[in-house]
Amino acid sequence: MYMNPKVSIVIPCYGVEKYISNIFDDLKKQNFKDNMEFIFVNDGGSNTLEDIIVDFAKKDSRVLLISKKNGGVSSARNKGIDVARGEWIMFVDPDDRLNESYVSCMFDAVNNSNSVLGIGGFSQFYKKKNHVCDYSLDLEGKDIPMKTAYWHFPPFNVPWNKIYKTAFLQENGLRFPEGITYLEDEHFCLRLYRLIDTCCLVKQCGYTYIMNDENSALSKYHKNLKENIGISSLLKRELLLHIGKSESDIFKEEIDRIGINLYILIINLFKKGTILNFFDSYKYIKNEIFKDAEFMRLFHLHDWSNDKMTVKVCDLLVSLKNPLLITIVFKCLFWIKYHR
Repeated sequence: MYMNPKVSIVIPCYGVEKYISNIFDDLKKQNFKDNMEFIFVNDGGSNTLEDIIVDFAKKDSRVLLISKKNGGVSSARNKGIDVARGEWIMFVDPDDRLNESYVSCMFDAVNNSNSVLGIGGFSQFYKKKNHVCDYSLDLEGKDIPMKTAYWHFPPFNVPWNKIYKTAFLQENGLRFPEGITYLEDEHFCLRLYRLIDTCCLVKQCGYTYIMNDENSALSKYHKNLKENIGISSLLKRELLLHIGKSESDIFKEEIDRIGINLYILIINLFKKGTILNFFDSYKYIKNEIFKDAEFMRLFHLHDWSNDKMTVKVCDLLVSLKNPLLITIVFKCLFWIKYHR
């Protein structure tokens, strides 16, 4: 293990025995010339997973194994922040892939700058469709004011296309929110953006996010989802005001997002792992959606024309103001999905 690594890379691990060797190979192939440490956080995973990481450590002195009780991916990343010794820190998911210049590209973006954050474009591979989406940035440079940079960020607030000044995260108590399973990355990123004045951008960092049904947040039931969406909306509002967006423009964005937010809330009730029965789902739609005056006010101002077809179907059902019909339709759709 290197005494003074320039970059710490945190890899939260749970249930990834069949993927983790790939990410280890990608880390070993990095062409970054300075010292690194690879912090594998075993978040209550199996003995097999532990043995695999122990074997990594025998093969590469840069590997550090941290074992802890299962607390979720946020808890694992936070543990990595606590123990990281590098000047800079990065987060990598163990089922994704890196090209050999990932670390050097991100480090070069922030090196000799005054910024504490670098952000890169990335690729997203949809495994089921065998399709790649390119999310390269259209702006590149050092110390770009947030008021300019924010509008060139990728469409998703994720931790792994970034490099962070470790001391800045540690000294400002910036941690991933624990105990929630959806939008935790967005909450972390929005709080971070609010605290910084500039950042560095690189068009493409060489990170490929592997999207499949197993790791998709939208494939699982999430408790307290409405509250998490509300927190995210509040954090985004505060950030947009901070970088000079007008109240009227922010309100327009909130109206634009209401369609997808409604869709996410409703389908969440019927996913595998849900704790709600048919009647519970009906009551939730009736009480938490239709009786939420602000939610419905935004919905009635929402223009469906730009929504995807699946969201438009949801929009139509909500417009009929019949929570029982919505419950029946989505219960049937998800029964078909899980039994075909």
